[in-house]
Amino acid sequence: MYDLSLDISINNATNDDCDTFRSILLAQKILLTLIPVFFLLVGIPGNMITILVLNRPTIKDNIFSVYLSSLCYFNIITLLAHSPRFISQAWIQRELYFTNDHFCVLYRLFSLSAVTIATWLLLVITAARLFFITERTKRWIQSYCYPPFVILGLVVFVTVVEIPIVAKWLRFSDDNGKTVLCHQSSKSNMVFVQIVFQMVIPAVGIISMNLWIVLKHKMKDYGLMENATSARLRQHLVGLLAVSSTHFIVSALPLCIYFPNERRIFDLSTPLGQVKAHFTYSLVALILYSNNATSFITYCFFGRRFRGEFFKIINKYILMVCPNLRLTVPILDTPSDSKRLKPSGTETSMTDVGLREDISMAPSLKMVPSSEFPEGPRMQAPRESLI
Repeated sequence: MYDLSLDISINNATNDDCDTFRSILLAQKILLTLIPVFFLLVGIPGNMITILVLNRPTIKDNIFSVYLSSLCYFNIITLLAHSPRFISQAWIQRELYFTNDHFCVLYRLFSLSAVTIATWLLLVITAARLFFITERTKRWIQSYCYPPFVILGLVVFVTVVEIPIVAKWLRFSDDNGKTVLCHQSSKSNMVFVQIVFQMVIPAVGIISMNLWIVLKHKMKDYGLMENATSARLRQHLVGLLAVSSTHFIVSALPLCIYFPNERRIFDLSTPLGQVKAHFTYSLVALILYSNNATSFITYCFFGRRFRGEFFKIINKYILMVCPNLRLTVPILDTPSDSKRLKPSGTETSMTDVGLREDISMAPSLKMVPSSEFPEGPRMQAPRESLI
């Protein structure tokens, strides 16, 4: 959001205020050093591993793989763009400097656009899941060529919206003609515009569509039959949707609460009040960017198909070192008897089998000769099932 720079004098403060002031600065220095390092050492490798798994031949052509891979790429870009800001603030109490004002503007536009695109991609992924339930018979939705156009359109849309926000938000200062600092003032109304565009709109959309998905699964034409298996699957689905919604809310809500109430909670007329407000802002900003460092867990590792592919990769390298040691690969439930599921099927996770198509409307299903199975012919599932 706005700048992390802090320039406060405590010459006229009392001794107790000075001690509190220094304690807060020390805590902020530790916080702004350790958590960005966590982002770089855990968040970036985690997103890279997720991309590796999503690009395996068995699932790379799935549209969710395309969307989730794009999400991981933008998560990495966001963490690389913003982590240096926190570390710079921790050690020199100032924002990043640039030798050219054009570089400064481009950096601000790039960093704000990256985090906003990553947030809106969560909304797009949720919308794609909803479309697969409500419009599952339309083949254009399942086309591999469709997601890149959506992602490209999203990048263009976010960039076009961010350009006027950045243009009206930035202020410049010159340090002896050598360096340029782009100020993003907390007093600007653009702060609230950015919050609404970056967090409020996606949050409302994600929560609304997740609730819609749950309701669809309870409807006759889309849901599961009422039995033990369907109850377990629905419970799994509701849990995943709750986790994804809660994960986003927890990361975005603190900042949404902080900005409107900053002047009510803190006395910004005193140095101590300013440093407390700045420490709180640093904390909620770190919580916001933690979404980029951990969203791959919520949206990928909860999926059994994804975990199965992940364990296959782990097994491959384990067998190279220890041929006798082998991990157990989770097996995805694929019920073959119609008593367990309705023909229309369901979706059980972000990256799980999203749709078991109706036999009557699935021309890609084919009969397997009965000679291959003693108990008679079976239906062979299409290869392009959702992850």
